Amino acid sequence: MFKLDSILTGQEVVRFPHHNYVTSVQFHPTDSKLFLAGTFKSSILCWDIRTGNITSTYSAFFGQVQDIAFLPQGNEFISAAEVIKRNSTDKGIMVWDFRSTAVLSNQIYQEAFTCTCLKVHPCESHFVAQSNGNYIALFSTRKPYKLNKFKRYEGHKVSGYHIGCDFSPDGSIICSGSADGQIYFYDHHSSRMISELSGHSMPCMDVAFHPTLPHCIASCGWDGGVKIWK
Repeated sequence: MFKLDSILTGQEVVRFPHHNYVTSVQFHPTDSKLFLAGTFKSSILCWDIRTGNITSTYSAFFGQVQDIAFLPQGNEFISAAEVIKRNSTDKGIMVWDFRSTAVLSNQIYQEAFTCTCLKVHPCESHFVAQSNGNYIALFSTRKPYKLNKFKRYEGHKVSGYHIGCDFSPDGSIICSGSADGQIYFYDHHSSRMISELSGHSMPCMDVAFHPTLPHCIASCGWDGGVKIWK
């Protein structure tokens, strides 16, 4: 079940029932009436909020969808799914054609680690994936969407948690949560760790930069707390 609520009133506006757990949601960047919903078992659904109907289904043999991110213009999107078998690592990160539902690439990330979070750089042709191998991997948003084997962002811990990450509004910094409760900051171009914050008493699950205040971030932890940092 997925619901849309009014920001102003907090009241439910419409709901979209289906038979599976919803694990991630992403609105289309140029058509706000369409959104994708990742599910617990091997499918991603596109819904139209005007009709309440599913307009497209994206299916393949992969595990639980961890995250979804649209590439610039919204013609393609990336999905990250749980790696359930060693021979299914080629389904861990996939690129899809939004309109045709065709798989454009499933040969992007061959390591046997589930990726928990996807973020597209705000102005450069890159995206990152948070890997359960305790690092953030860097990829191209252009075909063939290659992994940068010479650059990774290391120092934080994922340790099986659904840890998130984010780009600063100008794309110069990558921020990551961590299983040790810390918040880590990396220089995007050098991949060097530049600072860390003692964020939470339990794993820091996600972080998000403010879209217009570049020195303001929010973090949330396994301890149930949400913090705003400046």
